[in-house]
Amino acid sequence: MFFELATRIATRPLDDQIGDDGKALESLYKFVITTREALPDVEPSRGTPTPSVETYALELINRDLSPFLSKWHVEWDPWRKQNPTELCHHWPQHTTVRRELRNLQAALRQRALGLAKLGILPSPEDLLPPV
Repeated sequence: MFFELATRIATRPLDDQIGDDGKALESLYKFVITTREALPDVEPSRGTPTPSVETYALELINRDLSPFLSKWHVEWDPWRKQNPTELCHHWPQHTTVRRELRNLQAALRQRALGLAKLGILPSPEDLLPPV
């Protein structure tokens, strides 16, 4: 999961005039799917008071990603269908979604660092893209 977070838009800075909002939403959604598929293979934690892979995964999906994706997919999809050739920065919600994405990325970065510590990765901050 750390690898997925560290290599997706989830933690990668994105300038407002670069990239595609729809692709960013798609990347975040694919992370949700990948995480859901991986969780059954994770050895369950048993009664530990400390965070576990499962708690990080559930927080990532339920508290961070699902609210963001639920909000923005219903805004993005109809606009894209009506404006298939427009650049995404012409979307009226573009600036707002990018601001909220930056806030989400900060939360996801912290969760990624927590996951890295669970996996005992040395210097996990060095493995994430620069802010």
